[in-house]
This record gives sequence, C-alpha cells and structure tokens, in this order.
Amino acid sequence: MKKSSAIEIISTFSKEDLDLFSDFLKSPYFNKIKNAVKLYTEIRRYAPGFDNENIDKEKLWKKIFPGKEYNYGTMKNLIHEFTRLAEKFVTNEIYKKNEIQEFSNLYLGLFQRKLYRILDTKDYYLKNKFSDEALTKYSRDVPEFYYHLTNVYLIKMWRNYFNDMKTDNAQDRISTAESYICSIFMNLVTIYSTIKAYEVNDKAETINLNSIEMILTSISDKTYKEIFAHIRETSEIKYSILNAYFLGFKTMLHKGSVIDYSNFKKYLLNNSRLISATTLRNLTSLLDNALYFVNSSDFDKKKELYEIFSFKLSRNIFLQNNEELAGGIFHYWSKLFFSENKITEFEEFIKKYGDRIAEKDRKDILYLANAQLLFMKCDYDRSLEELSKANFDEFELKIVMKKMQLMINYEQCNYESFLNSFDSYKHFLRNAKFSESILRDTQKKRAKEFFDGINELFRLRTKYDGFNAKKLNKDITEKNIDHKKWFLRKLEELKN
Repeated sequence: MKKSSAIEIISTFSKEDLDLFSDFLKSPYFNKIKNAVKLYTEIRRYAPGFDNENIDKEKLWKKIFPGKEYNYGTMKNLIHEFTRLAEKFVTNEIYKKNEIQEFSNLYLGLFQRKLYRILDTKDYYLKNKFSDEALTKYSRDVPEFYYHLTNVYLIKMWRNYFNDMKTDNAQDRISTAESYICSIFMNLVTIYSTIKAYEVNDKAETINLNSIEMILTSISDKTYKEIFAHIRETSEIKYSILNAYFLGFKTMLHKGSVIDYSNFKKYLLNNSRLISATTLRNLTSLLDNALYFVNSSDFDKKKELYEIFSFKLSRNIFLQNNEELAGGIFHYWSKLFFSENKITEFEEFIKKYGDRIAEKDRKDILYLANAQLLFMKCDYDRSLEELSKANFDEFELKIVMKKMQLMINYEQCNYESFLNSFDSYKHFLRNAKFSESILRDTQKKRAKEFFDGINELFRLRTKYDGFNAKKLNKDITEKNIDHKKWFLRKLEELKN
C-alpha cells in the first residue's frame, strides 16, 4: 500500500492537516465507514514519511480485522474508499478557503429555499467583505472572484425584481454586467497567456490559438479603452485591474515587443497598490514570461529581471499563496544570481527562502544551489561534493548539473575528469529517449553550443591561440549561450 494513491495524498499533509483529516474521518456527515478510521489510525503512526514495511495490506489487515482471514477484495474496497475520502478532504479544504465561492453557494441556497429575509441580511457582506476595496486584500484569483460575484449579483437582481417590480435596481444591473466583463475578459487573457507561456519551454509544441485570439482581438484597442473608461466611472480598482490584464495580453500577443513589455511593466508597477497580492503575483509571472521573448541587442534582460525580483520582494509576493516556493521557481532565480556572480545576494536568498521551498523539492534544489554558491566562491571541491548529492528526474535540471560539472572540471584544470564528464555529456545528449521525446531543435542547439564552447575553452587553456580565442569570444558574444558571462570571464583570464 506504500505506493498507493492514498499514501501519496496524505504524505503531502502537514501536521495540522493530519489532525484535521482525523476529525474529518470521524465525522459521520463525511464518513460512515468505521474501518476507514481504523486504517488511518494505523497508517498515521508512520507519518510524515509513510515509508515503513508495516504499511502493507496484509499487515494492516491484521490490525483492522484481528483474527480474520485476509480478504483481498474487502481490503481493496476499503483502500478505494479511504482514497476517495482523502480526495474529498483535499477538495473540502480548498472549498473552505474560498470565501467568495462559499458565499455565492450560500446566497444561491437561501434564494432557492425562498429564505428572503435572511438573504437580504447578506447585503452587508456583499457591500463590505466583497467590495472592490476588500478585493485588494483578497487571496484568490480575481477572475474567479468576479465569476462568483456575477452569480451573486444575478440572484440579487432577480430577487429584487420579483420582490418589488417598482424598485430601481440599476446599481445591481451595473454590478452584474461589470463583474461579468471582468470575469470573462480576465479569464480569456489568463488562459491565452498561460498557453503562450508554454512556448518558453522548448518541449512545448506551438499551437494555433486563433479561437481565443479572434475573441480578444475582435474588439479594437479604442473600444477596449472606451469600455474600461466606462467602468472607471464606478470603480477605479476594476479599471486598474482590467487595464493591467489588457496590457499583459498585448505583451503576449506581440511577443518580443520591447514597447509592449515596457508599457505593461510600467503600468503594473505604478498601479500595484490597487491590485491584490494574488493577482499581482500572477501578472508579474506573465511579465516574467513576456521578458523571456524580448530579444533586442540593446535591452538588458538581467537588469529587468533584477527589477522584477526586487519588486516582488517589496510587495511581498515572492512566495506562493501557501507561503511556499516551488523548486523550479527557486532555481529560476538561483540561475540569475549564479549567472551574474552575485555572491552576497545569493547567500541572502538561500538563507531567506531555502526553507520555504516545497518539501518534495527542497533537499535536491538546495544541494544544487549550495553547489552553485560554492562554485562562485571558488570552492570547487565542495561544490562538486554538493552537486553529487542532488538527484533530479527533470531533464532540464539534469542538464544543468552536467554543465556545471564540466565548469568545475575546467576550474580545477582537471583534464582527465573533464574528458570523462564531456563523454558523459555527449552520451546523455545522444540518448534516443531524450533526443526524440524531450529535446526540440532549439534546446538541442543550446546544449550543443555549450558543449562546443567549453570544449574549445579547455583546448585554449591547454594551448592558447589568440586567433581561435578571438573567434570563440565572438561566437559566445553573439550567441544566447548558457553561462555566457562565465565564458567571457574565462577567456579574459586566458588572454591575460
């Protein structure tokens, strides 16, 4: 049972979650299977790792059904129901944290039961807890917020209409329309930009987004501005958020445009106080993706990244909603410090955010980060030692480690180890499993460029040749090669 879905789910639970799940199972409203409680009692003994030989179907059977002969079918059904309960618990916990969805469902329930007096008392919450001003502190996605708010206003509008047809419910009609516009437009932009962002990954196929683009571009920029200006008359906050999403959309539509990117960034930073932390986090991620596509020779991407990074820190939106940091995101920023050789900043970054990395990623990501930091401090033996501890399934991180090993070998001037690492790197890239199913042309090209570059660099270190050194310098400068600044520093050292 150690490899079951149930164990996989509960292994993600915090101590608080484990306690709450226990209460959940003991509640007859959620669970009527007493043996599920017994099963959990036995399994929980082995938290948090849940990696114990006693988490075995037959051993657990003896604890739950002492004296009874093992029955495969009964145990299979119990585990199935236990898994379903674990999934239900996860669903319930998410629902509990979504106040606007809970309020929307309550509003609908009261309306369907014709509990109009109680329904009318909820106007206070609608005007205060779910107002535009309250939205700046809202912890959920804004498109989702406006989706549920639209449903609430629709119910309120019809309730007022049927209750007193003489009552002017103009404000409810305006609120319904504007909330719906916000919801549908922001969701369209979110879906569009998310799909486009996948093109950042070389593994992703470029797909035709005509259906979404046709909807979003069917309205002219002039009309968008008129719609937003009309909404601005009733809500500065709605206007600011809509405009930010619109500029984000334009940036992804015109991929690589410095002007669109700069307009989006300037607006977002200048109006951030009117945008909730969750929405700001999503929009700055869109800004990150847009920056990736900008490819202008006189545009300093690293400087831009530092500005985005500093902005995220200043607005306290660096962490995810759960106060964690995905391993991939931590590595993304680690690469920036490593590339720019920012030792002090990198140390502070690891110290401040290392323990916030998602637990499943933390150990290996920190091994890699510490290896990078030690490399920057020229402690190559310890860097190699830390690097050897890291173990990743992701191809991208495997290739990062292999490149770094070659760089360490170069710095150690260990030609024999370099050749071994070099052969390993070549074999890795030739492996059919990777080259056919993972690597696309651009990724292959970048891998080969690094491969050729460091090979030539070590050759020059062994026997310096001014002509070839100048040629390599030109190639490195013109190409988008990984660790470009390191290459240029090493060439300068050879020259001197």
